[in-house]
Amino acid sequence: MKQGGNTTSRLYGYTFDECGNYIINEPEADAVRLIFKLYLEGKTMKEIITELKIKGYKSATGKDTFPLNFLKDILTNEKYAGDMLLQKTTVIDVGSRRSKKNITKPKYYVSNNHEPIIKKEDFLKVQEIKKEKDRKYNKNHNVSKITNIIITFIQILLKDFTEQRLIIETQNMKSNF
Repeated sequence: MKQGGNTTSRLYGYTFDECGNYIINEPEADAVRLIFKLYLEGKTMKEIITELKIKGYKSATGKDTFPLNFLKDILTNEKYAGDMLLQKTTVIDVGSRRSKKNITKPKYYVSNNHEPIIKKEDFLKVQEIKKEKDRKYNKNHNVSKITNIIITFIQILLKDFTEQRLIIETQNMKSNF
């Protein structure tokens, strides 16, 4: 790779020229636009996957069905809005392609790096919707965790109470003989 070139080897909806510049791949870009449009309309991931299949779009691997995580990645990838977040990952071993999420080095956000497939406003709306859904899920999930802890605690107390009662009853029966 030339210095300053693109480090992304594959990005659904784009191809790259010899200098590493992003070039929109229209058939895939249409699928990306549809994914964002349907999500903004309130469709579930399952409904989006079904619609993509009905319309004949193929996944990056050429399959008729898009994996759920693939859709989630598309909906959260700023590159579709023409921007880039640099240093999202860091290389584990120099010389290998193995990497991990970067939590120690600074990250850099580059706006208007390349031609977007979707409007930046739509990308930001999707992030807000996802954030709200995650907040609701986590709130409900935390309530479920607390409920489970309380139920488990009550079950332990009842079990202990029942065992104590059996011991007392057994002792009473022995003393009556």
